[in-house]
Amino acid sequence: MQLEYRILWIEDDPDFVDSVKEDLNDFISEKGFIPIIKLVKKEELKTILDENLRVYDLFLIDYKLSAGSYSQESGEKLIERIRQKKFFNNIIFYSSEFEKIKSFNLPGVFVLDRGAILVEDENDFCSMIAFFLEKDMNLNTMRGIAMSEVAKYDQKIITILKEHCPKEKLCEVTKEGVKKFNESVQKKSVNKLW
Repeated sequence: MQLEYRILWIEDDPDFVDSVKEDLNDFISEKGFIPIIKLVKKEELKTILDENLRVYDLFLIDYKLSAGSYSQESGEKLIERIRQKKFFNNIIFYSSEFEKIKSFNLPGVFVLDRGAILVEDENDFCSMIAFFLEKDMNLNTMRGIAMSEVAKYDQKIITILKEHCPKEKLCEVTKEGVKKFNESVQKKSVNKLW
């Protein structure tokens, strides 16, 4: 089973994205993930913070977004607004004005020169992407181990029930429990159920 890896790319030059996107898709696929890359369109920037941005694993954000095509907002200001909204996704912030954006000291944000946004072996961009993917894979591996252990206990419980509890008695107790649950649900107001 492959996991999706979702990237939200905020860049005012779609040609630049197109020049990297296919290689980035291949790189992520080779790591065992299904890449889903969404480029934010010009008209979407104003409402981007209204979306549930938690569904994205990574944001790629250019510094210069105000070249007459987006808004008067820079990538730096957008990142500040993203963090104010309590979205703590990984962010790679890039610009051809690398020294300038390094001085912003945005917390939890990785900074790269625009020229480094290339998919090549052993460059900083690929190393960062690989690091994020590995971190996500480790988290999902731990979830799988936990679920596997829970399943072992489920099997032990089923074995004990089969050995020590007649089917009829177990079904009777289950029906009674479901009946009580249904009665309690019927008594609840809409607001409490919601």
